[in-house]
Amino acid sequence: MKTFNQEQLEVLSEYEDRFRTAVSMDYYRNLTSRTLDKINEVYAEVNGTKHNSNWSCGHCVLSFLKTVGSLYFKSVEALDEAEAAPISEEKQKEAEAFLEVLDEIFEEVDDEAATVPDEAPVEEEKPEEPAQVVKEPEPKPEKDAPVKKTNNKATKKK
Repeated sequence: MKTFNQEQLEVLSEYEDRFRTAVSMDYYRNLTSRTLDKINEVYAEVNGTKHNSNWSCGHCVLSFLKTVGSLYFKSVEALDEAEAAPISEEKQKEAEAFLEVLDEIFEEVDDEAATVPDEAPVEEEKPEEPAQVVKEPEPKPEKDAPVKKTNNKATKKK
């Protein structure tokens, strides 16, 4: 079965949502001809030939995305299965030996920590906050209060 490799999957992962809608919901959206050419180049690496299609034909684009999308999801599934494969006994023994060494290191660190006296925590001095000045509201003038007339000679004209 032809599948995409890790590098190809990384390139195509950008369009995973588009593949999903094409494969499962039978529609596509927002793909430029440059994007389709990019997908076609990656597909040609696996298939050996480019998909000759008219990018202006909606049915042709949907068919292409379904083909590439199906192969993409099969490749992702195959990669996940390969990663989930059981570990060999030799690797398992190496991992256990490594964990034992880590346990010994942690025990030594714990022993050293137990011999160090606890120091009292030093409190940091906080700067005093300046007192807040509260302004009293100015009294509002009454509506019917008489206006004071000033006897200012500078404002009077002769």
